[in-house]
Amino acid sequence: MSAIVNKIVQERRAHRHATLDARLDPGSKMEAELWKRMLWTLLMIDMKVSMIFGSPRGIPTYGFDLEHLIKYDDEYWEHDDPSQAFIQPPGKPSSIAYWNHYVKLVKITTFAHDVLFSEHDWQPWKRMGISSHTWKQKAVIEIDSDLNKWVESIPDHLRWDPHTQNEIFLAQSSVLYTTYYWLQIQIHRRFIPRPGQKPLLSFPSLAICSNAARACVHIAESCLKRIFITHPHFLIPLSSSAIVLAVNIWRGKRVDSNFNPQNDLLDIHRCITLLRLYESRYEAVLK
Repeated sequence: MSAIVNKIVQERRAHRHATLDARLDPGSKMEAELWKRMLWTLLMIDMKVSMIFGSPRGIPTYGFDLEHLIKYDDEYWEHDDPSQAFIQPPGKPSSIAYWNHYVKLVKITTFAHDVLFSEHDWQPWKRMGISSHTWKQKAVIEIDSDLNKWVESIPDHLRWDPHTQNEIFLAQSSVLYTTYYWLQIQIHRRFIPRPGQKPLLSFPSLAICSNAARACVHIAESCLKRIFITHPHFLIPLSSSAIVLAVNIWRGKRVDSNFNPQNDLLDIHRCITLLRLYESRYEAVLK
């Protein structure tokens, strides 16, 4: 369905900033924002489906130039005094800031997908005169750097705090951080060496994936203990985390006879318990 809608959007060129502005009334700021919300939602669905299933995107990242959403909550869009419309009260964080930050993270996701997971035999490292190993090493370093910059730029009200009183910000923060850790897993999992194989990169990929999986599970659990998010966001991160921890247990037992898998087993059981919360709503959980 999203692919069909994306084709309609492309046909009307609504994914282009200049075209969208030309189609709207000059003074219709509200209508423009609603269009941007709809278009960004479609683009995010397209990007995430592409990353999860490894399929090509309907609209590549370079194919759109939409502005980010304005950081004003809906209730401040209109005012009896037109000069006071679209003004967020000082000291009150906007719930829309989450979306813009989420968009930035998904853009990093698509870059990682294009660079590390592309099935096209374009082999850019040959054009640059470097080896495939060096190319991937540099790519992972660049992506990790982007992720570090992203997490450092998270607004204060969206930084992970399991004790925050605002449940909206709790849910938004949990989605941001679990997506962040899930992306870490996606980047490094393919570089986990097989038993007896030399590390593909200089990074401790299994340790990075395992730490990200543990953090992801604990954040999801802290959130779902307080509020139930009906959106299926947690399904993929929790499933990926459980698989990584299972691999870590299997590898740990092979390498170290004294390895204690207890903590990772507990986290796997946490994943299963949390996924069961969605059984009655999403058929995929039953599989």
